[in-house]
Amino acid sequence: MTRVLSFDPGQTTGWCYQTEDQILAFGQAKDLVELMDVCELYSGLVDHVVIEDYVVRGDKISSHVGGRLPTIQMIGYLKAWSLQQKLGHPTLYSPRLKPIQQKQTGMKPVGKHSDNHWVDAYNHGRWYLIKEKKAPTAGEIEWRKKQGMQNGK
Repeated sequence: MTRVLSFDPGQTTGWCYQTEDQILAFGQAKDLVELMDVCELYSGLVDHVVIEDYVVRGDKISSHVGGRLPTIQMIGYLKAWSLQQKLGHPTLYSPRLKPIQQKQTGMKPVGKHSDNHWVDAYNHGRWYLIKEKKAPTAGEIEWRKKQGMQNGK
């Protein structure tokens, strides 16, 4: 069983703790202190860390001037935490993968964006498990159910 702690970093950082079979916990950290508390809670209980990467978009460059860039700060902390935990470098996924991840995981955010950062974190972690051939896609689960296989396995 692979235990993944995944993140959608930003002003509010979504997080999800999961295995191939289930979501164990999820939430949103409103600042760096809350994020540090989440990481402390799962110290020693994680096999791999997955983070949504940060890319400066051309239409947003001017808004970065003079800003504190909390997303970059969160990513730096999470990278350091992963290395400190002896988990190696975390996997980083481009935000551009979100539509593909949502299709493959079968999970899309519903409602207000500000309440759904954990869903993006889930999708990043699940996508890692799918890419590593440790978890099936939503389509594979559905097909297996139609074939009468228990729990989609």
